[in-house]
Amino acid sequence: MAEGPAGDEDAGREGSLPGAPGHLLDPTFRNGSVTAIGVVGGFSLAFLSNWTFMPGRWGGSAFVAFILLALGIAFQLRALVGMLETQSLRRVRYNRLVKVFAIGIYLTAAGVLLALVAELPVVSRYLHF
Repeated sequence: MAEGPAGDEDAGREGSLPGAPGHLLDPTFRNGSVTAIGVVGGFSLAFLSNWTFMPGRWGGSAFVAFILLALGIAFQLRALVGMLETQSLRRVRYNRLVKVFAIGIYLTAAGVLLALVAELPVVSRYLHF
C-alpha cells in the first residue's frame, strides 16, 4: 500500500488547521502554549527575584542554583519569544520550541531544588520538631 506525501500523516491531528497540510498549527492551539510558557516563566522570574534578595551569604551551591535558574529562565524566554513568531505555526518549529521550553523547565526545577537544599541549614534553625 502506497503512503501519501510526507506531512499528510499529520492531517487531522489535534491542533492542525482544517483543510491545511498537517504541518501547520491552528493559531488558537499555539495560544495556549504561549499562555502556559508565560505563566511558568513569570513564576520562575518571581522565585528568582525573591530568592536572590533573601538575607544571608551565598555558598557554592547557591551560585550553582543561581546559574541553573538563570539558564532555565533563559530557555523559557527563548521558547516564549519563538512562540510569538509566525514561524511557530509550523509543527516542526512548534515541537522544537516545546523541547526548548521543557529544557528550561528541567533546569529551573533543578535550580529551585538546589536552592532549597542550600537554604536547609538556615531554615533548620527555625524548625523545632
